Amino acid sequence: MVRSMYSGVSGLRSHQTRMDTIGNNIANVNTYGFKSGRTTFRDIYYQSVRTASQPTNAVGGVNPSSVGYGSQVGSVDLMMGRSTFSMTDQTMDLAIDGDGFFQVEDEAGNKYYTRAGMLGFDAAGNLVDMQGNFVLGINGDPTGKAPGSDRIQVVLPPVPATPSSVVQSVNGKEFTITAEKNTTDGNLNFNFSTDSSLADGEVKASISSTGIIITMHPDNMYKNLTEFNTAINQAITTANGGPHPAGNFTVAYTGAAADDPFTTTNMPRPEGYRASEIVSVDYSIQLGKVNFSTTDSIFGGVYPTGKVGNTFGEKFTSTPPEVTKFECAYDDTNSTFTFTMEIDGITYEGTVDNSKSGSGKFMLRRDGISETDYVEMARPSFGTIFDAYQDTGTKAAGTYTAPGAVVPGGGTYAISDGTTTTTFNVPAAGHGSVAAQMSWLVDQINANSTLTYTASLDSGNLVLTNKLAGTAANPTLNVNGTPATAASTVAGANPLFPPLTGADLTNDGSNPAAIASGPSFAMGFSSTSFALRGGTEGGPQTVADMTEIYVAPNGIVSGKDAQGKEVIIGRIDLATFANPAGLNQAGSSNYTVSANSGEAQLTQAGMNGSGQLVSGTLELSNVDLSREFSDMITTQRGYQANSRIITVSDTMLEELINLKR
Repeated sequence: MVRSMYSGVSGLRSHQTRMDTIGNNIANVNTYGFKSGRTTFRDIYYQSVRTASQPTNAVGGVNPSSVGYGSQVGSVDLMMGRSTFSMTDQTMDLAIDGDGFFQVEDEAGNKYYTRAGMLGFDAAGNLVDMQGNFVLGINGDPTGKAPGSDRIQVVLPPVPATPSSVVQSVNGKEFTITAEKNTTDGNLNFNFSTDSSLADGEVKASISSTGIIITMHPDNMYKNLTEFNTAINQAITTANGGPHPAGNFTVAYTGAAADDPFTTTNMPRPEGYRASEIVSVDYSIQLGKVNFSTTDSIFGGVYPTGKVGNTFGEKFTSTPPEVTKFECAYDDTNSTFTFTMEIDGITYEGTVDNSKSGSGKFMLRRDGISETDYVEMARPSFGTIFDAYQDTGTKAAGTYTAPGAVVPGGGTYAISDGTTTTTFNVPAAGHGSVAAQMSWLVDQINANSTLTYTASLDSGNLVLTNKLAGTAANPTLNVNGTPATAASTVAGANPLFPPLTGADLTNDGSNPAAIASGPSFAMGFSSTSFALRGGTEGGPQTVADMTEIYVAPNGIVSGKDAQGKEVIIGRIDLATFANPAGLNQAGSSNYTVSANSGEAQLTQAGMNGSGQLVSGTLELSNVDLSREFSDMITTQRGYQANSRIITVSDTMLEELINLKR
């Protein structure tokens, strides 16, 4: 009975230890990097009641008989199985996606190993865990270095004193704006605009702690960037009530030399650029133009609209190119006017035929065929041009002496225009006088719209005038088959629409200048904000100057210093063990090497079977609550049963003692 009591006591002790393990697991269910424990039992020893006997031919064998003395704790094992990750979005929260442990070291130099990756930098720039232990690996650039156990610390060189500056690409051209002095006061944004309400040549500056806005009259001219810089710095000084703390600002072109907009070859004009062009963002082809001072009087009202083609003037060689000639010729056969304009020795030609019954536009094309090098012309209808054509120049005409007596009824007047003869028969009644008969003949001629001539009276004589210009023949008159006497004739005529020189097309008597189409001279300064940065008085850098710190999967820690330069801080190396479950638990989710864990094998994250690092996550506790509660129930029942063994054994002893009574 004493044995059963001892067995019950040992069982209570063992189950209490198991309950302690379960309690510890549940208490750490939300501890990052925690690994749960497991308690196992084993029996203690036995008292032999009977030994075993070997079977013989006469007697069978007998098994041994032993009575045990209870149980004891066999082991409390570490369950090193991996758990899931929790997203924290904190860059320096790290989880190991696989095998391995972080290395940390306390102030005394004792090394620990952990799966809890809550890391950060202290005020001195040391990479530490939440207990202030130093995280180990390679300090500085790890290129070509084997895994190590050095303390990782941010070490930054001092910042040299530098002025603020920016390199900006605008419309494919590279410009730089640089402040004069080494100070953070130059870290601001530059913006450019124009305002036609300013006085000619005026430049204004609006200054704040974060930016400067330069506003110019659009017609201000700048032959080079030196003039431009002088203008904007004077405006800044005026607006600031004195020099700017960052000094003068310098705008410079730093792109390819061939594309420098301020070279003689690339400038739009010898006087330089207008402020509107420096600021403009209109990068499309800039169309040229041709303008006349006079319009309606030219060939019945033919004049340039001001619009030209995209490649207008690509063959010009003069600066500026001039309109030297404008001609119009009429083709009787095709009823077509052909217009020819000469600009800088280049011929532009176009036609208007009798199908153009209304006003409209037509093109004078280079050599009569170019689709992109042309001048657009406004025109009236063909009829209006033709009327002007008829009314221009001196027409063929003849004056014939009236007959001395009235031509009797039945007589004839025959008039020929050189091609067709038309006969006018005098009515039988005749006319009372020569004057009345001549008036009658004029009315007959002018009432016939098909005739190419008109009639009128001059001091009683008949005047026949050809409607057509040029070299059309004079009309001739026959009276009763006898040629009439020509009192006077005007043979031939000046050509209609005589060629016009350039001086005829302007009011001041000079040749009108043409402007060729060409690429845009817009620089596009208003398309962007020039953000000057990097200005500093210089000095030492600390971890507080680091930004954008990042931990790569291979453990390399990097960031940007105060000047925006990338700096490699170091590399977090991992330790692996032959038997991770053999590590000693040291608290705070830390472990130490034991005789059965094997020595730490250092490796770079993701190498030699170790896991990569995952930034912004932490490994959760691997405690399984459902399993723990199940184990808790069985442990409780086991403890309860062992307590009953003690109770029953006590009762049995009590009965034994009572036998003497």
